[in-house]
Amino acid sequence: MKKLILLLMVGSLFAQDVYPNFSTPKKQLQFERKRIYVKEVSEKEMIIGGGGSQFNTLALFNDLFPDYLQQPTYTQQNLTTQYKYKYTFEVSQNNRILDEFEFLQTVGLEDEIDRILAPYKESLIQYEKEQSQYNEELDKYNKEILPIVEASRDIYKQNKMKRKKNKKKIIIGTIALAATSMSIGIANDTKCENDANCSISSDYKYIGSNASQYQTIDNISLLTFLTSLGVGTTLYILNEKKQYIENPYVFQINNPPSPPKTPNYVFKQTLSSTQITAIADSYNRQLFKDIQSN
Repeated sequence: MKKLILLLMVGSLFAQDVYPNFSTPKKQLQFERKRIYVKEVSEKEMIIGGGGSQFNTLALFNDLFPDYLQQPTYTQQNLTTQYKYKYTFEVSQNNRILDEFEFLQTVGLEDEIDRILAPYKESLIQYEKEQSQYNEELDKYNKEILPIVEASRDIYKQNKMKRKKNKKKIIIGTIALAATSMSIGIANDTKCENDANCSISSDYKYIGSNASQYQTIDNISLLTFLTSLGVGTTLYILNEKKQYIENPYVFQINNPPSPPKTPNYVFKQTLSSTQITAIADSYNRQLFKDIQSN
């Protein structure tokens, strides 16, 4: 009996590692960080893919827009392959959920990934070609077209104030000339009414022996008034159109190329629950042995 108690006491001093538990916290933590857990869940979906930025053409017009319509120079847009992954068994490692491709890669089954992706390879290759062509066209646009647009925009900004001053001069000049011609006409009517040999009929015609000289002045006044309106309107329109003539690239912009449509695949788990559980268990046991032997 004493020998049995002694044997138990000695055995307790040398605790053994029994899967899935190690006798030391350090090895247990090392194991837990790489261990794969499998849990059944209701169908879930995760979206996997990269991202990038794209030049925003509207940013070129920020000088023309009010503050509340200012545009960012770059907008976020996904420019890499993206896919949806639906699963009913949640596979996780170190508190992070793995999709089936990551799971297979972790356990060393890269060939299985190639088999799953085989039907999609052709479209992926085509997408990469289109993406490469897009990058070339965008680079050409940025080097050849965009500098012209930006230079034209700078010229527009420089001439904007000058056109604004011209517009003010045209409006003031037109109003002054029209007002002057009207004043002459009104003064002419008053003078006629004070002349014993001139009067104005009910249909606004000059009558009397001196009517002809008043009519001539009235005709000149009316012609001056109409001419001022016509010339002022013409100058105003020409001043506005001048910005299009001087800076055609600001208003007839050559739009940058459009990126290719990003493939949007939807994958579902191809491995059964039994297969996932068995592969994860095999991986975990091998991992346990590797840590145990070190």
